[in-house]
Amino acid sequence: PKGDNLFFNINAYDVSLTGFQNELFIPAVSGSYNWDNKAVFKFKRQFYDIGYKKEFESAWTLALNFTSNKKDRIVNGPGTGRSAYESNGHLYEVTISGPISDKLQIVSGVVQDNVEGVLGDFGGSYKTQRQAIYSQLDYQINSQTKITSGLQFNKAEGSDTNTSPRLAVVY
Repeated sequence: PKGDNLFFNINAYDVSLTGFQNELFIPAVSGSYNWDNKAVFKFKRQFYDIGYKKEFESAWTLALNFTSNKKDRIVNGPGTGRSAYESNGHLYEVTISGPISDKLQIVSGVVQDNVEGVLGDFGGSYKTQRQAIYSQLDYQINSQTKITSGLQFNKAEGSDTNTSPRLAVVY
């Protein structure tokens, strides 16, 4: 049905692992590596996704989305000391999509992504912003075959803009 849709996605966890063991076999080295660690690993994550989607009678849609992501990792262990890292990110996206003709569809949008973090006991922090503009065309050749083409422009803080072209045939 056409109309307005508001959605929420909330995900959070808090996990602790003690005495984590792992055995890794590497054929190129012809042996295995056994990691037996008495450290305590603590992982926390909070993820929130809130969106709004408006569907119009003409089969066009407008979507607004906000995502927040927070991660913490702490490792305490004998002989390994302590390490802690924190990361926070917020993403904003606006997307519009719809038919141009009975065989041609378009999807276009813009993204703003902000990420910052603290490297904990080792010192330092980081903060960056990224923007993107994208558009994609889907042409339905017949009931089994579709051609998809797209172009995305990405700009990360402190770097030049890069372009990502896409072309695919789906059968």
